[in-house]
Amino acid sequence: MNIIINLLISSFIAHGFLDFYTFKHLNDLSIYLSIITIYMYIITLSPDFGVAGFVVSSIYHFGQDFKYFDQSAWSGAVLFGTAYLFYGDLWIEALDYLKVVNTKMFIGLVAFSLVPGIIGSITKLRGMAIALVIGLFGPIGLCFYMSLMHAPLGVYRFGKKSGYLFWGICTFVVMLIIPKIHLHVWLLNLSISIVMAHVVAITIWQLHQDYLLTRTLKNNPISSTTVSSSKNIITTATEIIEIKGKDVIVV
Repeated sequence: MNIIINLLISSFIAHGFLDFYTFKHLNDLSIYLSIITIYMYIITLSPDFGVAGFVVSSIYHFGQDFKYFDQSAWSGAVLFGTAYLFYGDLWIEALDYLKVVNTKMFIGLVAFSLVPGIIGSITKLRGMAIALVIGLFGPIGLCFYMSLMHAPLGVYRFGKKSGYLFWGICTFVVMLIIPKIHLHVWLLNLSISIVMAHVVAITIWQLHQDYLLTRTLKNNPISSTTVSSSKNIITTATEIIEIKGKDVIVV
């Protein structure tokens, strides 16, 4: 069981290394490291604010997974809201370890995100239902979601076959390192700061890819084709790019 948990955690951590694939200049790496440094300072100075920012960004980040499958991005709020609603004691223990002061208020606000989440995703019931079911399993549900859904989807959306090999190698390396690590608050804060840099990097990259897709579709209008989802848009744009022979990576 420990090996399975190690594998799941390692695969999730390893998918973040794909960030370096998105860097085009050393300046990108400098910005990435700067975000980590700044957020490390923020979360150390104010754990409540730092962890809150981390949770909000995670809700947004995971919501993009549902959006990719033509579901509402608000499903991310449903996922976290449900997970926090029924497992208060576990979250309080984790928040106390991270030195969050207003733990009950924190959990209450995250759980309340379930309300706007349900309202926002009411027209996309499939995504909302999936988020609810996963959220009912609390921290374990989130762990399995991150490892078995979010990470593989992230690698797939990257759009390069080499990404799978890179992901596998990094997963193996992380699996060897994890047993030797002893958890400390500073290490968790550093991990959260790295995740924040990851979210910013991937968001900027995805926005850039959306721009490329929009420009490609605009310059190559598709006749008699109805595009109803982001996944269909990506498939169609990929076909156009292959036909035109353009060297554009789509995600």
